[in-house]
Amino acid sequence: MNYISEIIRVKELMGLIIESELDGDDEIYYMKCEGGIGLIDPKSYELMTIKSDDGRDMIEFKKEPDPDFNNGDSKSIPTCLGFDIPLTGRCWSIGMSEGKKFAWFECDCKTGKQL
Repeated sequence: MNYISEIIRVKELMGLIIESELDGDDEIYYMKCEGGIGLIDPKSYELMTIKSDDGRDMIEFKKEPDPDFNNGDSKSIPTCLGFDIPLTGRCWSIGMSEGKKFAWFECDCKTGKQL
C-alpha cells in the first residue's frame, strides 16, 4: 500500500512541475505585421534588472529569435518589432494586454527611456 501512495504522490508532483512549466507566466508576445500575435522565442532574450522609465519590466534581446520557433511565430519579428534592424542588443518594455505580456515599447537599454 505504501508503494501505491508513493506512486500517486510522485505523479501529483510531476503534474505540478509540468503544469508550472506550461502555465505561460513567462511567455512574451508581439503584434505581428500580418495581424494576430506571435510568441517571442524565449531563448532570444533575457529579463533585465532595470525597469523602463514608466516602471515596466524590460527584456533585452541577446540573440536573434529563431524564425522557426513555435511553428514560425518568430518569423516576422525582425520586420514587425525590429523594423528590419537586428534585435540583438535592443530592449523593450513589457506591457500587459488581454492577460498576456507583450513587447511594448523599445527602450534605451541603459536608461530605460522609451525611444
